[in-house]
Amino acid sequence: MTLLEDRELQDVTQRLKELRNACGCGEAAAGMLTGLGLAVFIVSRHGILGMSDALFAAGTAIALALTGVVIGKLIGVGVARLRWVIQRRRVVERILERAKRSGHGILR
Repeated sequence: MTLLEDRELQDVTQRLKELRNACGCGEAAAGMLTGLGLAVFIVSRHGILGMSDALFAAGTAIALALTGVVIGKLIGVGVARLRWVIQRRRVVERILERAKRSGHGILR
């Protein structure tokens, strides 16, 4: 007796691979856009009057965009890893429950 059907095993395996290989790129892009939006807000409040202000604006935009990328990436990868652990735990619990009900030798 199999504890997981072939199709179910393929689906679970594919889902776990996707979660394990998640890179957080979408979250990084959202973080970058948020950082750039914040930079635009700060610069619009401060204003650009000369070259030093322009350099300040460019530096602020770059710093906030990079910070947003890093934070977004960490969040994206962290959430994917957490979802992977939860999904894996559910699969193991499902297998153990089926093994218990069927009297499978896995529990010996």
